[in-house]
Amino acid sequence: MSHQNENLEWKKNLKFILVTIPMFMGYATCFNLQRYMKETLMVEPGLFSTAYGFLYMGNLLFRFFHNYFWIFTKPFWRIIISYASMCCAEICMIIVQIVKWDPKKNNSWLAFITFAFAGVGIGTFESNVLSVMSIVSPGARYFSVIGIPVGVNIITIFSFLIIGAFEGVATPGHVCAFIFGVVIVMMIVATIILFVYVPHGKFISKNDYKEINEDGTTSFKQDDDQTTSIHYLPNAFKNYKKWLPQVLPNALSMCANMFTVSQFAPGIVLYTINSSRFVKFLGMTMKADYYRCIFGVLTFLGDFCSRLIFEKVKFIFPPMFLMANLIGVLMVISGIPEVMIIGNFMIMFSNGIIYVQTSKWIKEVTKGTDYNLSSYSFWLFVGDLGSVVASFTQQSLVQGICVDMRGKMQGRWDPCPYYDKI
Repeated sequence: MSHQNENLEWKKNLKFILVTIPMFMGYATCFNLQRYMKETLMVEPGLFSTAYGFLYMGNLLFRFFHNYFWIFTKPFWRIIISYASMCCAEICMIIVQIVKWDPKKNNSWLAFITFAFAGVGIGTFESNVLSVMSIVSPGARYFSVIGIPVGVNIITIFSFLIIGAFEGVATPGHVCAFIFGVVIVMMIVATIILFVYVPHGKFISKNDYKEINEDGTTSFKQDDDQTTSIHYLPNAFKNYKKWLPQVLPNALSMCANMFTVSQFAPGIVLYTINSSRFVKFLGMTMKADYYRCIFGVLTFLGDFCSRLIFEKVKFIFPPMFLMANLIGVLMVISGIPEVMIIGNFMIMFSNGIIYVQTSKWIKEVTKGTDYNLSSYSFWLFVGDLGSVVASFTQQSLVQGICVDMRGKMQGRWDPCPYYDKI
């Protein structure tokens, strides 16, 4: 075993995978199960697309400016705030599915509130959890990063499998409400793990625990925490030469990557394949929900395996991997189910590489400085610009792609039956 693997101390740090899994399960319910919210609330596509954009707008805003919104507290407590916000989003989604809605009224207001809560939660969470876990230990950062694709793909794989299994027993909406409840319970578990295993001070405090050893071991002391200062971001940009040039290529790569992930993996599949129809896959006629489960498995394997492999690989210039995203997009929009799955795998494999390599790179380039949190925030903020563009263009772009797919796939299978209803 290498020295690097020993430092991960998986038996000691594996529990930190549960810190990120629930948050990204919640995030995945927002984009993976959005169709069921839209259908239940009976919101027209353009208006729902605007509401859905609040997920990414909130994410974008709080990626960087959580330092000001939550200036009264430190990164540990900002993670707790993010859990609370995502739980509110899940509660709203439960309400959507258990209340009978009047089709004559504009019910979109609840979609706006739901996606706003979720955007605040995920936007606050990611940079703060990476910052805190990188201080706890290399293993804590590693397993928290691994937990991201696990959380997302628990939803993308098993939600459709469960919905399909309960067909005729429970409505998809009621099954979704159960899933949202499970996510809330998981976030409570994650909160307990944080309080038990991560040092923390008072909620309103300018004290924090910081790594103080130069030999790679982890110790903590109470010290002044610059992240709770209103001058933190201005000072970080005043000294931008110490961190920004090193992070900028990664941030731009993340922006292009997140556009393809949000728009095509699995965005387009949610609308090109309707759960009430069948797909011809590998010569078989398969129920669409089961196809999407297989699709989710390949999504998970691409993202998860690349993070495992490239955690141990020397840093590679991230724009090099964007070619895989481009090829993956072309394969996803081909309309051929077998090719679409491989294309999605390529997009997510590239996503995992860019994520794990950049999170490790930022930890190295900001070691011994106060710019760890600002670097993570900037990288994720720029990355989310791609997600925001994808969210506001998704409905129009998907409808255009569907027209092309139907022309190419005529006689083989019928993509996009969803749009027959609108």
